[in-house]
Amino acid sequence: MVIEIKPADHLVAGCIGKPGQRIFYIQAAKEGEMITILCEKFQVQQLAQGIHKFVEQLHKKNPHLEISALPDSDLDLDFRQPIEPLFRVGEIGIGYDQESGLMVLIAQEVGKEGQKDKHEDESEAVTLRIWATSLQMLQMANYGEEQASRGRPTCGNCMQPIDPEGHFCPKSNGHK
Repeated sequence: MVIEIKPADHLVAGCIGKPGQRIFYIQAAKEGEMITILCEKFQVQQLAQGIHKFVEQLHKKNPHLEISALPDSDLDLDFRQPIEPLFRVGEIGIGYDQESGLMVLIAQEVGKEGQKDKHEDESEAVTLRIWATSLQMLQMANYGEEQASRGRPTCGNCMQPIDPEGHFCPKSNGHK
């Protein structure tokens, strides 16, 4: 099944919760129709990096392309309620349609455990296509990247996140 939002009038990637317990989402809406999908922090980070590189390449080919992002204070970057994810993202990617001038974010539902035999060709997995301007995609990427960077501090020895309650570093060999 394929679901499309074309074009999105609201697009945001971010998280809800405290560091260490955050849940990451991508949300898009068009004229009251809203879809939220659940994703991992690294997916938001990778998507943001991919969008930045992709838009840079697009801008080289199309110098007229608008890429000057508005300040975050001018944007509606809040999740709209209720937040009820349609699915958990397995694969995610981006593309561009020269004719419409819109970028597309394509997210596919992660395969369900124990149903490999039933869905051998994965034809029943949900695919979401969110169409938006390159400027909207950049703003989503910037905000998602900023939200992902607000996580727990990283241990300088083992590069693992430090919990608020403390951290056992395997590289310290049991010493504090």
